[in-house]
Amino acid sequence: MGRWRSDPCNKDKLFLFEAKWCLENSFEEEIKRNWADISGSIPDKLERMGQQF
Repeated sequence: MGRWRSDPCNKDKLFLFEAKWCLENSFEEEIKRNWADISGSIPDKLERMGQQF
């Protein structure tokens, strides 16, 4: 689902959200399920979600 690109200033990979994902029928349910499965703070959850997709 996700797309990654390298940032020349930062060697880490950046997660790029694509708005077209919102048009997928399963998008909302998949996000809810994955969010509930991840423990930790909101920033931790967002980081893990970006790594999964």
